[in-house]
Parts: sequence; C-alpha cells; structure tokens
Amino acid sequence: MNSVDTVDLAYNIGTGNCFTTDTMNILIHPLPVVDVDSDFEICISFGDTT
Repeated sequence: MNSVDTVDLAYNIGTGNCFTTDTMNILIHPLPVVDVDSDFEICISFGDTT
C-alpha cells in the first residue's frame, strides 16, 4: 500500500428494542520504508553503533 486508504467501520450493539448504531471512518497510512546500511547495528541497551 503506497497511499492513505480509508476504511468505513459500522457496528450495531444492543438487545431487544434497545439498539444503537455507530459508524467511523478510519485512515490507514502505509508503513515507512526503512533503508539501513548493512554495517549498521542496534544494541538494545547501548543505542546505535556502526
């Protein structure tokens, strides 16, 4: 996915004669592309190193 996408979410909840309905538009953004040199390391307790 290279662009922002929209998903429409609708739900109904309740029992008997007591129901409620709601809708929501959700924007889904693509994940960023990460490009790291092969000699780059990340150590959890020490941060980044080269």
